[in-house]
Amino acid sequence: MNPDVPAKTVPELIALAKAQPNKLNYASGGNGSPLHLVGELFKMVTKTDIQHVPYKGSSPAAAAVIGGEAQMVFGGVVSTIPFVQSGRLRALAVTSPRRLDVIPDVPTLSELGVKGVEASSWYGLYAPAGTPAPVIEKLNGVMVSLAADKDYRDQLSKHGQEALASTPSELSEFTRQEFARWTKVIKTADIKPD
Repeated sequence: MNPDVPAKTVPELIALAKAQPNKLNYASGGNGSPLHLVGELFKMVTKTDIQHVPYKGSSPAAAAVIGGEAQMVFGGVVSTIPFVQSGRLRALAVTSPRRLDVIPDVPTLSELGVKGVEASSWYGLYAPAGTPAPVIEKLNGVMVSLAADKDYRDQLSKHGQEALASTPSELSEFTRQEFARWTKVIKTADIKPD
């Protein structure tokens, strides 16, 4: 959030957006980008009218908020933390399920009563259909071991990330759920590719 915006908390932001529909705007890394989708999900859940302003990447989006062209950005931790620490941006909340070690004083949206806007970047390891089960099991075992490695976990934590291990079937189910959730956001917001 640009520090000049009078809303200092998420409830204040929602109240401001409802009092002044279509007056606030949020920057994103472009139409259909993760930052855009999270912004639209936030609008859907909070029933607010906040205008989307696409930029050509997350860094230009953050720069637009710092420069006052936009009031807020749903930014990635790595790209926004230096600006929060320097006071050029104000962090109101994180969209992760839990607070982040790198910014422990920043609450989650869920803690603030905004349920259903959990959104985090995630990565999965996939193999071609038909890959033999023993190969899948071996790859999964390697990834589970990596996720348990303290040094690896510490490095991720410095960047606001965490390693989570799952089974291949859990990853498949998670992928299906994410696809359904974001498809709904895209259709509801009528997001079209550029």
